[in-house]
Amino acid sequence: MRSFLCDYLFKVVLISSVLTFNVCQKNQDMSHFRFSNGVSPVLYDVGRDSITNPDNEHQLLTDSKSCASCHERVYQNWLRSRHRVSYTNEIYQQSHKQEPMSWCLNCHAPFVTLNSDHDNPLDRFQKEDGISCITCHVRNGKILTSKIPKKELLSHRYQEIPQMETSEFCANCHQFSFPTVKSMVKGNAEFHYSKLPMQDTYEEWKRSPYYNKKQCQSCHLFPRSKFTHSFPGGHSLDDLSSAFVISIEKKSENAYLVEIETKNIGHSFPTGDLFRTVRLRVYSPEKKFEKEWVFRKAFSVRQNPKSDEASKVLSEDTVIESNSLNGNKKSLIWMSDKRIESIYYELFIEYQNGINQLVSKIDSEDTIKKFQSGTIKVSK
Repeated sequence: MRSFLCDYLFKVVLISSVLTFNVCQKNQDMSHFRFSNGVSPVLYDVGRDSITNPDNEHQLLTDSKSCASCHERVYQNWLRSRHRVSYTNEIYQQSHKQEPMSWCLNCHAPFVTLNSDHDNPLDRFQKEDGISCITCHVRNGKILTSKIPKKELLSHRYQEIPQMETSEFCANCHQFSFPTVKSMVKGNAEFHYSKLPMQDTYEEWKRSPYYNKKQCQSCHLFPRSKFTHSFPGGHSLDDLSSAFVISIEKKSENAYLVEIETKNIGHSFPTGDLFRTVRLRVYSPEKKFEKEWVFRKAFSVRQNPKSDEASKVLSEDTVIESNSLNGNKKSLIWMSDKRIESIYYELFIEYQNGINQLVSKIDSEDTIKKFQSGTIKVSK
C-alpha cells in the first residue's frame, strides 16, 4: 500500500512540476512581446529593440518598410491588410473621437517610446503602421518567430516563441472586456476590465468545434501561401460571400423557414468590433421588400453600475454561433399571406451601428457593404 501511495504521489508531483514549468515557460516567452491584453502600451526602445547587423551592429530594421527588401510579398500583403490600417482607418478614427481613451490605442497603435505621452494619439510611435511587422516580430534586437529558419537562411538574431502559432497569441488583442466604471473616470491611474466581454472572439473559438483543430492563424494568416500576412478579416467581401448560404422552405400554408448558414468560420459571426452587424433582407421576385433579420450583439446602458462593473449590459445577442464543423445555421420563421415560389435576398455587413452610425461623418457606402445576393426557389 505504501509503495502504491508513494508511486502515486511521485506521479502527481511530477505532473504538477511539468505543468508549472510549461506555464512558467509560456509566460516567460510571451513576456518578450510586452503585451498586456491592451491594459498598457508597448514600450519600444528604438536603440535597444531595433534589428542590427550582427557583424557591425549597424541598424538594419526600424520600421516595416525596412523588411520589404527581403520580404517583398509579405510586406505587400501586409500593406493592404486591416492590421496596417488599425489606427488610420476612418471607422476607428470616428470611434476614437467619441471615446478618446488611450486604452484603445494600446491595441490599435500599441507602441510608445521613452518619455512619450501615452495619452496623446499623435505621440504614438509608428502609429501610421498600425499592427506592423515590428509589433509582432521585433524586440531586444531579435526577430521573434514561432520557428527559427533553417541554418542556411539565418540572417538575424532570433528568439523562438512557439506560442506565436497559437490562437492564444491573437487573444492579446482579440479577447477583452468592457472597462470597469472606475477605469473610465478621468484621472484614474489604474485600469481594470469588467466581466462583460466586449470582444469575445478567442473564447468563441474555444467554445467552437474548431478548438485545437485549427488556430486563428490557419484562416487569417494564410500561412505558406502567396497571401500570407494579408489579414483581411471581416472586410473581404469575397471571403464573406463564400462563407454564407441562404435557403428557404415552405412549412405550411403561411409559414416559411428561412435558414442562414455559415461555413468554415471558427467563431461566432459577426465577431470582433462590437458595432458589427449582419443583415439579411428578402424581397418578392419583383424585388419588393418583404422582411429583414438582424444578427449582432447590442449593449444598453446599465442602471446604477458598481465601480467594478461595466457601464453597459448585453441587451441583444442574435449572432450566428460556431457549433458545427459542417456548417452553422440559424432558422428563421417568416409568416406571409402570399404564395411564394421564389425570393430575392441580400446580405449586408455593417461596420458601424447604433449611436456610432447616427453621428458618423463617414459615408454609409463605406460602412455598409452588400456581400451576397441572389434569387432562390422555395423548396417544399
